[in-house]
Amino acid sequence: MAIMGCVQMYAHKLVINLKGVDNERGQIGLVVFSKEHYMDYQNAAWAVLVQPVKGVTTLETELPQGAYAVMVMHDENQNMTVDFDERGVPMEPTGMSNNPVLTGFPSFEQVGFSLEADKTIDINMVRY
Repeated sequence: MAIMGCVQMYAHKLVINLKGVDNERGQIGLVVFSKEHYMDYQNAAWAVLVQPVKGVTTLETELPQGAYAVMVMHDENQNMTVDFDERGVPMEPTGMSNNPVLTGFPSFEQVGFSLEADKTIDINMVRY
């Protein structure tokens, strides 16, 4: 008789509250990156497109313990891209975990967090 080993991945619930959604046009794209695959969209830990809800849009998923970062874009015109003005500033609302004040592209250290138990994070959607 063979004894089979069982590996169980412990998942933790991640609840994400997107605050400051100012309209219900288009769609919201949210991507969760692991630290190992930060900004590697082909290897995102979780990604979803949802209908925006004015005020607060709440999303949740389950992920294994680890370090993650969340990036959000309110794609108001549904062209599946972040639109920038001539200065390189996003023209549609965006948000990131930890709500950093940025002077350039964010590092993982600025937007990353540890998921060791169920967790709720608030992301402020910013319109520049």
